[in-house]
Amino acid sequence: MSLLYDIRTKALEGVADKSVKNYKMWTAYFCDFAREQGITKTKQLGNIEEKKALINKYIEKLESEGKSPSTIHSYISPICKALEITSPGKGRAWDGIEKPKRTSISISKGRMPDLVNPRAQKDLNNPKFERVRTGAEILGLRRGEFKKVVSIRLEKDICGYDCAVVRGKGGKIQHQRIMPEDLPRMKDLAAGFSGKQRIFSEEEMKNKINLHSFRREHAQKLYKYYVEQIKNGKGDQLRSELRATWKAYHPQNRPKQDAAAWKQFEKDLTGYNGIYKLRGDNMDRARQAGLNPVLDRLAIMCVSVFHLAHWRPDVTVTNYMM
Repeated sequence: MSLLYDIRTKALEGVADKSVKNYKMWTAYFCDFAREQGITKTKQLGNIEEKKALINKYIEKLESEGKSPSTIHSYISPICKALEITSPGKGRAWDGIEKPKRTSISISKGRMPDLVNPRAQKDLNNPKFERVRTGAEILGLRRGEFKKVVSIRLEKDICGYDCAVVRGKGGKIQHQRIMPEDLPRMKDLAAGFSGKQRIFSEEEMKNKINLHSFRREHAQKLYKYYVEQIKNGKGDQLRSELRATWKAYHPQNRPKQDAAAWKQFEKDLTGYNGIYKLRGDNMDRARQAGLNPVLDRLAIMCVSVFHLAHWRPDVTVTNYMM
């Protein structure tokens, strides 16, 4: 069998449908590179050290092409899986892979001022895109989610809060809480749409508005809101709501993995002395900006779970709070 067949078959084992397309693409890129090195069969890869050497050479190529650390990590993850090299933090076998470090400072999406892009600023002020701006302010959706939104309907979540039900990243249905002051605008946005009619047309989505910056500003506004809620004595209530939401979205069909995920989730809720302390680049940037390098972990969890459809505070902090 060909190298591509062997690597792709192993890489796709147990992979969710939403990731199949990317895994096929990334394995093809690597096999094209291997072919340039004269390798077309799996048996030519040699022992594990030789495999690592080839991956490191591939990483050098990706870096020379200007790929970001996060992109490189994505490209090599299915390759390491297929070649039985464990992923970061899961075994000594990862030693020897010279993967560039992913840091918050290397993340640029949503952080470049719209003023550097005249088209973005023009579209931002164009009445034609007012509905898109409204959706971005209320929901903080990703651009890809805007394009795929077939219906936004309002309903109560498991804790009784008004939510917008949207199809999010990877096609997952998610409930995103609506702030009380935003509910009238949300109802106007959702009114009159049903069935398979797209709420945001292709024409509306032909814009250069920095939608990710809206998502970031949305997250920061919500963080301040939940900090106040916690100061007003609602911490225990919020923890109960977070637990109920987690259980609603995790059907417990993978006992071992789900038990580990629940343990970490519970630790985030009750451990770490209730704080999220910024480190490394995040801490340096916070200090330079005159921001507090210590965040309220519970408030971060509320933003992450109730509004961004994330389940880990580190993702929210790195991508949206800095």
